Amino acid sequence: MQRKTGLVQQLRGKASEALATFDDVLARLPPDATSERVRVLLNTADLQFRNGKADVAIDHLREALTDAERVDDSDAVAEAFKQLGTIYAYKGELGQALAYQERSLQAYVRLGDVLGEANVHNNIGRTERRRSRLAAALTAYDKALAIRQRIGDQLGRVHSHGNIAEIHFLRGELAEAEYHYNAVMELATSIGYAFGASAGLVGLGATNVARGDPNLGIAQLREAITEFERAGQRTYIVEALRDLTDGYIATGSSLALAAAERGVALARELALPELIAIALQALGSARLAARDIAGAVEALEEARGLLAGGDDRHELGRTLALLARTYSRLPAADARRGEAAALRDQAVAVFTELGAALDLRRLESLSL
Repeated sequence: MQRKTGLVQQLRGKASEALATFDDVLARLPPDATSERVRVLLNTADLQFRNGKADVAIDHLREALTDAERVDDSDAVAEAFKQLGTIYAYKGELGQALAYQERSLQAYVRLGDVLGEANVHNNIGRTERRRSRLAAALTAYDKALAIRQRIGDQLGRVHSHGNIAEIHFLRGELAEAEYHYNAVMELATSIGYAFGASAGLVGLGATNVARGDPNLGIAQLREAITEFERAGQRTYIVEALRDLTDGYIATGSSLALAAAERGVALARELALPELIAIALQALGSARLAARDIAGAVEALEEARGLLAGGDDRHELGRTLALLARTYSRLPAADARRGEAAALRDQAVAVFTELGAALDLRRLESLSL
């Protein structure tokens, strides 16, 4: 019961209270309570990951997996594989992530656990999204939502609607994105799920920035970031800061640079390469808007280096598009200026292949 109290604390955004509760439970459990100890480790790992401590979370999960396999706790094994998949996806090791998620999906299917199956379909969708396979991602998200609607999983529906909204957003289908983000807000608020409501608010903020209402979007993004900070959800702040930077740039605000720099500092602290690249991309954009061409080149070239060996072609395409604009503003004597058109063509090819209509529209509206 005390462990479940910690789960409620976590869902309500009280991360420090939840961690203290889980630590107290671990200290009080008798040595032979292996299955219960495994569950506390799983809960703690999830909390540590959301707080930006991926390596600590992995250590907890490996310990939990070893104990769960020893006592043949199939539920815990499936959950451990699921969480490992999520964390490795954020570390940018997408092949490893998908392998863990497939093992988790197989385990849940064997158990007949349809809720677990839905959750893993959702995570596979996110990994496919990171691999820039938008159609495969949407298929996985739709499978997850269908199961969650059938069994009345309100919490799961929050995540499914949010992820489906993201795909529509990337495709430039802003009305559809807004519909699903509003569904996230409504469902999350109805069940008191603070993190879900904040995530929905980030989506609405980004959508409003993209549709030409940056002031509303900025207000929504600032509110969401404040809630993430209060709840200790540091991993999710970096991408929200990228959207906030876009909003500030759209309004010509000098705050764009500060938001982007904060994102880079946080991403480096979290030591997650994918997030560092996203934050550097935002910094490059902010520096370009401030006419700091040398600084923009520095940030964007580092971002390209981090993304070049990975699977996230969408973020690579975004970086190439920004780098093309930046190179075109270099002095005529700089040889890199001649590479701008080729970089732009590469970005167009990526966006076209992925069906990323919003990014294509943004790129086509900007001249080199």
